[in-house]
Amino acid sequence: MPCDPARLAELLDPVADRVVVDDFFRGDGAGGRRSQAALARLRAMGFSRWAEPGYAEDAIAVLRRRLGTARVLLSKDGFGAVDLSAALPPSASKG
Repeated sequence: MPCDPARLAELLDPVADRVVVDDFFRGDGAGGRRSQAALARLRAMGFSRWAEPGYAEDAIAVLRRRLGTARVLLSKDGFGAVDLSAALPPSASKG
């Protein structure tokens, strides 16, 4: 989502243990091919820079400077590293 990475990091710092950054090119597993409609929409709305590979790198760098590298995870590996069992109520984990 287009935003000011420094402001986003400032807002996340006190409330998030970690963040996962994903983009249309890492995240869809097809190098952006499945996300063509969303990318076209971003371009049409004036966010062309956000519709190109590598756009998230600046935001990742800003987030890592503010939050530290251990708190900023990436894409599929980042989502896989998050243990959601601690966030579930006890009854939900008993199946």
